[in-house]
Amino acid sequence: MEKNKLGEIIQFCRKKQKISQKDLCRGLCSVSTLSRIENDEIDKGILLIQALTERLGIDSRRFEFFLDDTDYKSFMQRRKIKIALRNKDILLSEKEIRYYEKIMERERLDLQYIKLQRAKLVILKLRKLEDSEDRGTAMALEKQAKQFLEEAETLTMLNKPREGVILLSMTELEILLTKVREHSLEKLTYVESFINKHDSLELKIKVYPFIQIERAKLLIKQGHIEDALVALEQGIAMSEKGMSYQYCADLQFLYAQVLKMRWEGTENWDEMRKVCLKHCRHAYYLYQFDGDKRKAEVEKWESTV
Repeated sequence: MEKNKLGEIIQFCRKKQKISQKDLCRGLCSVSTLSRIENDEIDKGILLIQALTERLGIDSRRFEFFLDDTDYKSFMQRRKIKIALRNKDILLSEKEIRYYEKIMERERLDLQYIKLQRAKLVILKLRKLEDSEDRGTAMALEKQAKQFLEEAETLTMLNKPREGVILLSMTELEILLTKVREHSLEKLTYVESFINKHDSLELKIKVYPFIQIERAKLLIKQGHIEDALVALEQGIAMSEKGMSYQYCADLQFLYAQVLKMRWEGTENWDEMRKVCLKHCRHAYYLYQFDGDKRKAEVEKWESTV
């Protein structure tokens, strides 16, 4: 398949889902540009094609097969940035991001991508200061990360979509889920609505448990313990459908903690205490298997149950 044939796929999926051109391209490009893409009249950059297809729920990971030399160079550089950030290598991440800035087209989606990566890099620096008493530097980094994320968000999500029409690219999804200090319940609900209508079980397994963890934390702060338990139960159920245990330990440990909040001091506590300890043990063994230092935190908390 040729790269420009992707326009036909976009048009077919858009019409099948009964999504208007205006809703699909909102914040990404003009309606006329989308129309020309769908009719294979122009060959736009791969970032725009990816964003359009991802908003339609199409897996774009195989798009590297359609890349020309320029797009492939950018694609490989984005991969290097991802690896450097995942390895928490601040100096290398900075170097790779700067190089990408040098070679990128400086169009809207390139800028959005850069601002997101810059936010991640600043958050990485912030995490390094977690045990430091340098609150001034930490607050400055926090403010900078939030600014990068806000700027990235407004590049394509400035205008609110029509009610009931929630379309997100993977970059937009990541912007909304990248955490500085605390998530917004409104944004979590927005992302959850997109995930619920998405056909990809893989995406649901990857994102949905994380959303429920963050939702539960916010609900706990608001005193809605029962709702927090429901959110965590839904997250656990989704994580059990997948082969990954990425969020399993966090879900199990937080669920044990919320069970204690809900039932300790009641006549049912003796029975629920056993359930609480079971989830606590699950979290401990998962952290231990992963070599995560949080197993010590679980062990210490378990002694209080």
